[in-house]
Amino acid sequence: MTSGFEGKRLAVIGGNTVMEEVRQFADKTGLKVIAVAKSRLSSVHRYSDEPCYADSTDPEVMLPLLKEKKIDAVLAVSGEKILRKAVDWIFQSNYRYYSTKEQWDILMNKRRFKEYSRMFGLPVIPEYPVDTSLKDIPGEIGFPVIIKPADNGGSSGVSICRQPSELRDAISFALENSQTQEIMCEKYLEGPFFQFEIWVRDGQAFFPYVKERISYPSLGNHPVQPFVDFYPSSVCSLVADSLFDGIRSLFSSLDIRNGSCMFQGIICDGIPYIMDTGFRTSGGLDFKIIAEEKKIDLIEAHILYALTGKFGEYFSALREPFRSSYASLCIGLKNGTIAHIEGLDSIKALPCVFNMYQYYKENDYMKASGTFSQTAFRIFLKDESRELLQKDIIRICQMLHVENNNGESMLLPFPALSSL
Repeated sequence: MTSGFEGKRLAVIGGNTVMEEVRQFADKTGLKVIAVAKSRLSSVHRYSDEPCYADSTDPEVMLPLLKEKKIDAVLAVSGEKILRKAVDWIFQSNYRYYSTKEQWDILMNKRRFKEYSRMFGLPVIPEYPVDTSLKDIPGEIGFPVIIKPADNGGSSGVSICRQPSELRDAISFALENSQTQEIMCEKYLEGPFFQFEIWVRDGQAFFPYVKERISYPSLGNHPVQPFVDFYPSSVCSLVADSLFDGIRSLFSSLDIRNGSCMFQGIICDGIPYIMDTGFRTSGGLDFKIIAEEKKIDLIEAHILYALTGKFGEYFSALREPFRSSYASLCIGLKNGTIAHIEGLDSIKALPCVFNMYQYYKENDYMKASGTFSQTAFRIFLKDESRELLQKDIIRICQMLHVENNNGESMLLPFPALSSL
């Protein structure tokens, strides 16, 4: 299926974290890549055969441009803020897209997803009403709570409130990060983290992984952020037994025939609650783990769908158990200017490291400490067991050094490695 694409022209929108895979597919098949981003400084342009500087969210700009550029297919699978504005015009165009606006709005609006989840017996997190005008703070809220936009992911605009005096600032922060000005106030759950995905091909559902997480401690009133994710999770059976049938039925009712969606949650009192969704490729780049273990490339599947209407080829291997143990190590930084990075080349050469994604380089300024964007490097590991992965992670943490202009370490303190 990967032949016959030489000279075909693929426009990529919002593709920051998937461009390496897009470039590899293009080099293998002769496909021409036209990355679309307004900023000339966007990293996507260095992977492009033909950079295109345009606002990809504006249909009055994009539709004539795609015709002028003789684009054969459009790929838009990452970059939630861009996709939220672009999904409608892409679907309404003549290009193949895995989502309708209605499907997107249900899966990517946290309140609508909760309402829909109840129809299929999925557990939902308790929620409290809030007044976005900030004129009235209801007294029936049971603290602690989490305030978040209903329409944003990646922990943008999210705050933990442990007392009433923190609500006003948290509501204002959530509103600043919401395109629809819709926010939610939910009970703050504490417990083990889990994440899984559903991949749908021709209406058939697959669940390629469940992972668990060790997090950095929370900074201020921000939610905790990932330090290391382990695959497969020790709670695979609980998550699968509690959620997979309901999610499968939900997707069938929405008539989603092809595509992928991520679900994150917390296990509280033995119940796995879904707290976030992503009807797009996940920011954690979990597709790299699946490509390594199962030899099935999610980005290639999305490209093939855009070009042919077929979402990948054979997915049967996704039902097989993992043969190896995997980890995704997220190196978080304190705020400041990155003056010196040492150890990355040696880490890349380790036999347990099969991939790495670098978000920040020397001279970049980190201003997102405490949020999902604090991750400077995501290091993907593979070994024979969880125990060996634990030793690999300790070794990597000892090898890596990141300093600011004053020679001070910018590395956030690692969680107790004994907890691994």
